[in-house]
Amino acid sequence: MPFRFGRETKHKHNTDTLGGGGSINDNYAEYNILYGRELKIKEWFGIDFFAGAGFFNFRYDGGSSTEYKKRVIGIPFQSKIRFNTGRIFSLGVQSHSNINNATIIFQPSIFLQWKL
Repeated sequence: MPFRFGRETKHKHNTDTLGGGGSINDNYAEYNILYGRELKIKEWFGIDFFAGAGFFNFRYDGGSSTEYKKRVIGIPFQSKIRFNTGRIFSLGVQSHSNINNATIIFQPSIFLQWKL
């Protein structure tokens, strides 16, 4: 029965606007408590599912005149596809998303996990 608590600070995007010469900056930080289950398919392969609740802080800065900040409650979801490389380590692909009323995020990544 996996349980996860963590602080995640993610992404600061810098994108040049077309014809504007300025930049659009947005960033967010999330503080989540997740509860999950491990589904062991084979000895060397498994899938983990997590869901929970947390705080989501979003900031959008479109230049000197436009700034938007929002702090909301979000619902995070996370899943992992794990390949156990040994007794302690596993390697895999993870998808993380947070649904809230500021902005919806989705972040795929790779991970290395070990048992303590």
